Amino acid sequence: YRNARVLDLGCANGFFLFRLAQTEGALAAGLGIDRVPDNVELSRRIAALHGVDRLRFECAALLDAEASGLVRSERWDVCHLLSVHHHVLREEGPKRCRALIRSLHQQCGVLVVEQGSLTSDEYRDWTGRDEPFSSWSFSRLVSMLEACGIPQEECSVVGLGMYRSGLRPDATGVGRAIVAAGTGNRPGRIRQIHRKRHRNGIFMEVVETAAFGGHAGEVWKQSVAGGTLATREARALGLLGTHRGFPRLLDPAAAAVDASHGLLRMERIELAEMPVSAGDLAGESLRAQFVDRLLSMARSGVVHNELSAEHVVLDTEGTLVVLDLETAWFRDEPRERWLAEVYAPNPVLGLGAYPRELHETSEGSDADLRAADGLLLRWGQPRLTEEEKEKYRRLFRAG
Repeated sequence: YRNARVLDLGCANGFFLFRLAQTEGALAAGLGIDRVPDNVELSRRIAALHGVDRLRFECAALLDAEASGLVRSERWDVCHLLSVHHHVLREEGPKRCRALIRSLHQQCGVLVVEQGSLTSDEYRDWTGRDEPFSSWSFSRLVSMLEACGIPQEECSVVGLGMYRSGLRPDATGVGRAIVAAGTGNRPGRIRQIHRKRHRNGIFMEVVETAAFGGHAGEVWKQSVAGGTLATREARALGLLGTHRGFPRLLDPAAAAVDASHGLLRMERIELAEMPVSAGDLAGESLRAQFVDRLLSMARSGVVHNELSAEHVVLDTEGTLVVLDLETAWFRDEPRERWLAEVYAPNPVLGLGAYPRELHETSEGSDADLRAADGLLLRWGQPRLTEEEKEKYRRLFRAG
């Protein structure tokens, strides 16, 4: 936003433009357009009261503003379309709404779109995709932009908005994905989106962003629908800290807040395929790396609980990485709490790596040891020795 010319469509009382105008150097000029005359009048009075002469406000509907040339009359570096396109959709239909978004994308440097409150039928009419709609989903919003002719590679993740209304009981708010679309290299550019529907009904998506300015990129992992155990995974990664072979939180200070909304933001890891059989990798055996990861979790007081081939992978440098710790149990956590929050709602826990009933006994803390033997056999490696198992148990008990 530095020295940017910003167009805010559906600006309401001008909050975002006024906020930008208060930040030194962040705004060269701004135009807010809203269809409600009282909103425009209030915005003009606020601007006059505080002497903000860089901002203008006009009353018009979105399509009227675009058709009349009000939007095209000037060059705009950034255009906001924040949770307003669903109004155009319902009044004018998906074809005209898609055309509006396509036009804004062509005219403005960057188009910032916050997802609106569509129904699944409206989403299907817009995209042709027959899948449940969620305003929380980056992949759904990107699919909508692609239907407007905007390719995924021009999209960047911005964040998650929380919509709260005084007109209904939104105690926690309704989450809405925010994506920016535009040419040119920018942070957060989407490299790939993985969609995963768990057998317990939870739908998750993982958004990988591309490298930028020496930064390796990011991974945004979130629960779109169903329950979320992101707070558990964030705690596990926080305890593991700088231990080698685990994902690293992008912003540990913000992790708890993100996780409360079902989101994890991590540094991106360049992954490779797991070999079928073990060999020496970068001078260190696969087995030795795997045992090291087990002991790191034991030292940190973390039991993974779902060690399987899909959660133990290699990066492109041959380093073994353990992923997906959302079902972790912690040394200082009452067993009953974990059973209620994780075990009971997840009938597929373990993915066949060990007997599910193991969790119902006092041997639950050995779950990773049981799964480890299965993985080592799969890789053609010797099972854990009694000495290795005892070291694991000793470290886990040590606290």
